[in-house]
Amino acid sequence: MGLGGLSKAEETFISLLRSRSLADLYFDGDPFYLEEASPNRAGQALRRYWRQWNLPLDTFTYQEHLRGRPHHIRLLGVANASMQGKLAGQLLAEARQRNPAATVAVVLPDETLLLPVLHGLPPASLVPDFNVTMGLSFQSTALFNLVDLLFEVHLTGIREGEAGRDYGVPKYHHLAVSKLLAHPFLRRYQQWQDTQANEPQYHRLLDTICQEIVKKHLVLLPATELLRLGHGHPLIEALFKTWDNCDTIIKACYTLIDLLKRVYEHDHTAIEAEYLYLFYTLVRQLATAFDCREQRLSVRSFRRFLYDQMRRTRLPFAGEPLAQVQIMGLLETRALDFDHVIILSCNENTLPAPKRQQSLFPYDVLAEYKLPTYADAEANAAYNFWRLLQRAGRVDLVHVLPGAEGVRTGERSRFLRQLEFDLAAQNPDLVLEDQTVQVPAGLAAPSGDELRGDLVLAKDGPMLAGLRGVLERGLSPSALNEYLACSLKFYFSRLARFQENEEVEEALGADGFGTVVHDALEQLLKPFEVEKRDLTAADLPELLKKVPAEVHRQLRQEEKDRQARPDDGLNHVLGQVAVRLIRKYLESLPGQPGVLPLRIAAQETPMAATVFADLPGEAAPLAVRIFGRADRIDALPDGRRRVVDYKTGLVERRELNLRGSQKPLSPADTVERLLAESSSGADKVRQLWLYRFMLESDALNPAPPGSEAAIMSLRKIDEGLLSAPLDFITEGTGEPDFLRASATLIARLARRMLDPAEPIRKTDDLAKCEYCPYRGICAR
Repeated sequence: MGLGGLSKAEETFISLLRSRSLADLYFDGDPFYLEEASPNRAGQALRRYWRQWNLPLDTFTYQEHLRGRPHHIRLLGVANASMQGKLAGQLLAEARQRNPAATVAVVLPDETLLLPVLHGLPPASLVPDFNVTMGLSFQSTALFNLVDLLFEVHLTGIREGEAGRDYGVPKYHHLAVSKLLAHPFLRRYQQWQDTQANEPQYHRLLDTICQEIVKKHLVLLPATELLRLGHGHPLIEALFKTWDNCDTIIKACYTLIDLLKRVYEHDHTAIEAEYLYLFYTLVRQLATAFDCREQRLSVRSFRRFLYDQMRRTRLPFAGEPLAQVQIMGLLETRALDFDHVIILSCNENTLPAPKRQQSLFPYDVLAEYKLPTYADAEANAAYNFWRLLQRAGRVDLVHVLPGAEGVRTGERSRFLRQLEFDLAAQNPDLVLEDQTVQVPAGLAAPSGDELRGDLVLAKDGPMLAGLRGVLERGLSPSALNEYLACSLKFYFSRLARFQENEEVEEALGADGFGTVVHDALEQLLKPFEVEKRDLTAADLPELLKKVPAEVHRQLRQEEKDRQARPDDGLNHVLGQVAVRLIRKYLESLPGQPGVLPLRIAAQETPMAATVFADLPGEAAPLAVRIFGRADRIDALPDGRRRVVDYKTGLVERRELNLRGSQKPLSPADTVERLLAESSSGADKVRQLWLYRFMLESDALNPAPPGSEAAIMSLRKIDEGLLSAPLDFITEGTGEPDFLRASATLIARLARRMLDPAEPIRKTDDLAKCEYCPYRGICAR
């Protein structure tokens, strides 16, 4: 009874029984798909049996259920697959509230939804008992993911100096290690470990290791370093001790199981404990099988055997078979009737399953010898679907809408199309609703208009005190540029001191590359600074020979703590770029007018100056400190000095002319542009202006008036030193002395920063938000 798609063996066996009058057959079907003229493939197998065995009509329960009875069917579209588990719980709660005595089936064509559905079940007051008829594949468990990440760590590592290994150790990649340490199983173990008062040295152990990885930018982590950070904890040793063969893997697995099961030893109902027991049996089976072999299996070979075992293993569930709520796969529903049916994943490539060739024989051979093909599998899925709907009064069919996950998941199942255009036209008592599940308004993401809204912080007492503290401790040119570009970013970084989310950089970033170039130039020119001798054209050939070795040394210094290798990948390319830039710069010196001979007064030296600003309502002026660090200070032949700032980025000469060339601004307007504009050019001009101001304001060794500040753009070496015309400062303020005019402008900036009428707010220029580390806070 209730047989649908039979295998060839089952057909042969039944034919034998019928030939000896030992069996009667009864099939449950519906004329909607059983009629000879029906194009519905759900009746394909039953029609064939009817003809093949010449069955009488009463063999079939030939009643009009699909077309002759009322049905209430809802097609529910969800935005993404992850919503289905929660929605199934809500639909189940509605069904139980509407009719507590009704039998309900939650059908999962996609078995990976089993855990989300179980987690989304209504409270026990609505669903006191339920039964799960489908097993959970071990590959769908969180423990399989943990084992997979563990093998990834050991198989993607790097072994240096040892050939003949089929996997790399003992240096592990930081991404694999971080993913492993973030696994929920290990995080749950850390929570348990933190409650052990007698082992305080292991509290927050995994957090500490992850923080060290990010703090030191450790790209490749030696196994010895991880074991040192673990302070001998058996969990860290089980995870990161070197694997040589299957024996060391089995030992690590046993240790891992023993440690993790401590978390659940007082909770015998936890499903995680079942995972661990099942994994223990798998490891023990393999350990027994390979114990008698003299030649031990390699890591990769052992993984193949272990994964094959896990693929074939399912976690069984125990429940009440007669419970009114059944959670089952599509195949388990055969010949069963329910009052209310909820089917999830009603999308193509899930219902029915995608076309797969399950046999080594080609399709034509299978069809010729009447062996099962994917077409038969699709017909069986159609029968199970329509058979399930026959006597159900209410049906909810959930499908994923087209969207972010693409058309592959968003295409409705063909069975839903048949409902809409075939069955609905033949059954006037069928109520068909097509609905889209909406996220509640309170949980919806903010709209674009809400994100573009302003964020304003008033300059109250604590805020003003913090700003005064910044001005008194020291305001750098970069901090001033940050305030003018976005005062909210300035607040986050300088006042609230929110730390940026750090990530491990696998290759040198822009900052690291600039540091390598700056430090290499400093070391190459250091002998001339220390010995106080001029750099001449005759010194350049010897200096150029030292460039590759010095750049390589700086790269190794930059990458040493990160455990990265400076000669690999992008780092190697960046090293070659740095060598070319420095060589080209040194070779260009003889062609730059007035540069050689070059007397270097200082390198990487701090500079500072103090300005006293009068504030409204205060008797005593505020001491505003300006500070910075000069890459190089040159002593010019006429006694003046020149501060040079190296830039590895692109700098154009025209952007340093704030007055403009086509329609020059007046000096007064240029001053206002200097004090207010946050463009790339204005930022660089402010830096040069403040550098010159600090150079000439040095209390111990002031530079003569008319000293210079210039940028050396290593991307525009042929342009030579780039300086900004600053004569507009004295002309625009009416103060002929550069220092006094600059002090007046700096005082204006300080008063603006301390003006309560000008609040802290985010910038209107969205381009400045693109790489801002705080854009998530202010909803940009």
